[in-house]
Amino acid sequence: MEYYQFERIIKSVKKEFNVPDVSDDSNADFVIFALELNFYRIHQKYPEISSRRVSEAILLALHRISSYFTGKNPGTEKFENHDNLMFAEAILYTVDPRVNDVLMQEIKEYGFNLENRNDQIIVYSSTVALLLKLYNSVNTNLKMRGSNGYLTFLEDFLPQIPYTSSISDGEVFEYALYMRGDAALRENSAILKDDKSFIMISTIKHMNVTG
Repeated sequence: MEYYQFERIIKSVKKEFNVPDVSDDSNADFVIFALELNFYRIHQKYPEISSRRVSEAILLALHRISSYFTGKNPGTEKFENHDNLMFAEAILYTVDPRVNDVLMQEIKEYGFNLENRNDQIIVYSSTVALLLKLYNSVNTNLKMRGSNGYLTFLEDFLPQIPYTSSISDGEVFEYALYMRGDAALRENSAILKDDKSFIMISTIKHMNVTG
């Protein structure tokens, strides 16, 4: 895999998951906020790490999610390093039921089976969409603020929020699950028929960081 192939995941996941528009979706912003809190914790503990590692981590996470859908090994080892893997772990722990057992239990309680292709699309399509939105935000800050622009932005912004300052130690990660399906999928799901916008978004919770 060459770097252009590593980046090409942006185009392929849009096609694989029929990515919805979450640009004005406050629920998606809620999940992005949880992701950013986790990035901020890593930044506090390892301030020397470049924001570029966050951009790479999002691509790693998208490759991982795509591999569930394609059944193929993501093959991203060439682009992995200690720093971007930390951020990738934070991303997947925040939003991926296959990584976070608590999230898996929650989606099972809502009747979803990730071995079913339609359920995979429902669970992951909006997750992919919000990761693409976040990827654009990270890269915009890199262009505007330099190689550490995104994490500098979080450093400037997040401490102003009272909630953040009260829990901003590096020993916990947040997680949040947000699932959304299109009209065709809703017609095939009793769960989705009752809610035209989103199924469930969990309360942010704290969990100990592993590793």
